[in-house]
Amino acid sequence: MRWAALFLKAKGVKAHPAGQLIVMGVPGPELTDGLRDLIRRVQPGGFIFFTRNMAEAGQFQRLVRDCEGQCLALCLRSSLPAPSPHCQPV
Repeated sequence: MRWAALFLKAKGVKAHPAGQLIVMGVPGPELTDGLRDLIRRVQPGGFIFFTRNMAEAGQFQRLVRDCEGQCLALCLRSSLPAPSPHCQPV
């Protein structure tokens, strides 16, 4: 079992291990409540961003933190300051 799957299991997150194989994109510069819920359920292995996601630097940094904050396994790899109480920098 991969380290991310073990971490999620220890945190009580019921995510399908296939989620770690998914790289997810988002349609705009902010997450909707529906997208946050989807990210929490899928627990993707990463995110891909495009110019449509970047309005300005501060907004883009908030988007990245928001995406990572919904995904517990990514919290371990994040170099950004902690976006949520579930995610602490390593």
